[in-house]
Amino acid sequence: MATPRALALHAGPAARERLLDEGLKPEQFGLLVGASGGAKWMVLSALDRVLFPWLMQGRSTPLACVGSSIGAWRHLCLAQEDPAAATARFENAYIEQRYEARPTPEHVSAVSRGILRELLGEDGARRVSTHPFVRTHIVAARARAPWRVSSKAALLAAATATALGNLLHRGTLEASLERGCFHTGDAAGALRFPRLGTRYLPLTDANVTDAAMASGSIPLVSAGVDTLMPGEVFWDGGMTDYHFGPGLSGHEGLVLYPHFYPHFAPGWFDKALPWRRQRAAAWPGLVLLCPTPEFVRSLPGGRVPERGDFSRFATEERQRRWRAASGAAARLAEEFQEMVATRQALLGALAAGKH
Repeated sequence: MATPRALALHAGPAARERLLDEGLKPEQFGLLVGASGGAKWMVLSALDRVLFPWLMQGRSTPLACVGSSIGAWRHLCLAQEDPAAATARFENAYIEQRYEARPTPEHVSAVSRGILRELLGEDGARRVSTHPFVRTHIVAARARAPWRVSSKAALLAAATATALGNLLHRGTLEASLERGCFHTGDAAGALRFPRLGTRYLPLTDANVTDAAMASGSIPLVSAGVDTLMPGEVFWDGGMTDYHFGPGLSGHEGLVLYPHFYPHFAPGWFDKALPWRRQRAAAWPGLVLLCPTPEFVRSLPGGRVPERGDFSRFATEERQRRWRAASGAAARLAEEFQEMVATRQALLGALAAGKH
């Protein structure tokens, strides 16, 4: 019996036609998307170590990268001199984080800054801000009145009000949050987002770390970031853009999306609303890579790692499970390389993406 596939490829109609005609080539892609999802990225780390150098092969044309939370952090690796080594540093530091007691948001933020220091090293922020063709976009949510608070009770009230409004219409998010996009390059060349207003802010070597911190600052878990604009607080970008979706413009070519799931939800408050989910067919130029259900069932506990594992397991057991998941996910990287090399493997991945 053949070993079940680990990696599926879900393609929008225009992307599917082009892949069948040309195969899979780095120069086809003008946009790389990174979703929020915390520890779920353990199933993508091995793929990133292969995918990121592949995207850089012989490239001289722009590659726009957009991400929120862990997706934005992953893309910081892409702009480094050795993207695979940066990803390995990031993965190790992420797994090794530990909290001996229930941590305060300030403590979680301090540990997170340490992880970013491991990823970026001494010169990494400059490389992100000055890269000649990687156009980095980090999404964070600027707090409006309901979220300009710090107490647990006030944040819970803000979350409840935001969730109820979003249940009625996604546009109500604008009463609570504004999308902030920290980007390299000039404003005229930045990506344009569908729905929700966007405040564009320059990404420089001086604010790369703070922008990344803001993008991953989960309310009640981490501390909001108040150092990016005078009098303003920024929170996790996943609240406005959890998985992103169709309608992003300002780039050339196809869209490459390594993801944990075969579907995407626009914002964090949409993830429990199945009617807000979309699939690759809704995004014509999308190439979405994700683990197959069979592969996920083979992981410890039959699922991808998640943030809840911090409280579910003792530190050593959590680390063991995450390393096991990351090690198993090397199969995704191997199958991606096969897809690039042979049409048969590409067709197999496309077939897996139709189920």
